[in-house]
Amino acid sequence: MLSIVLVCAVRTYGGVSLFVVVFAVYPFAAEMFRQSNIPKRLIPGTIALGAFTFTMDSLPGTPQIQNIIPTTFFNTNTWAAPWLGVSGALFIFVVGMLYLELRRRRAAAAGEGCGTSLLNEPEPFEAEQLRHPLVALLPLVLVGVLNRVFTDLIHGYYGSTHELPLPGGKPVVIEVSKIAAVWMASGGMDTLPHNGAVITLLDDTGLTHTQSYGDIFMITLIKTAAVFVVIGIYYLTGIY
Repeated sequence: MLSIVLVCAVRTYGGVSLFVVVFAVYPFAAEMFRQSNIPKRLIPGTIALGAFTFTMDSLPGTPQIQNIIPTTFFNTNTWAAPWLGVSGALFIFVVGMLYLELRRRRAAAAGEGCGTSLLNEPEPFEAEQLRHPLVALLPLVLVGVLNRVFTDLIHGYYGSTHELPLPGGKPVVIEVSKIAAVWMASGGMDTLPHNGAVITLLDDTGLTHTQSYGDIFMITLIKTAAVFVVIGIYYLTGIY
């Protein structure tokens, strides 16, 4: 479960849409859970922790749209309040993993295996020569670096406003601060059962709300609770 959470985290922090992460990671998760005899019903909660929480709208610099949208309204950038962001991310990650591990242990104690009559199972894995893992990591690193470059250097180059000349007309004056972070916070409402991300996750894994929504619900509540932890850290220390 930890490996799946980390794989999801690397992908979303590298700029891959969380919806795409669901499709890309699920086959790996299904195979690993099968070999480890972990209930498949725990896959959605595991993917949700890695893709829908701390890398989506907590870690500083994440290029996910949920972290970009507020920058226009608060006149900040995607790297704002880095220490509080990291603190919140650590809280979500640790508590989320403890919750998932508790669920796994209870299932194991009850003698529950991966499950039967499973849907949307991936094709059996056949060992073959794979590309070096750095090849897969390079695009993700590139997105993070360029996000920082565009956020700081581009803003400094153009200043507070920029005139965009139009042929035969009056130039358009653009306030750079309003668009500086928009090239590729929210997240609380994704707890609801009819949220698009929840539906996509359950549909792709071949599971139902009855089987797996409870874990998604708890993981997203942990993320929401992190807000109070972050506020407490700020009032106690003054760091941001």
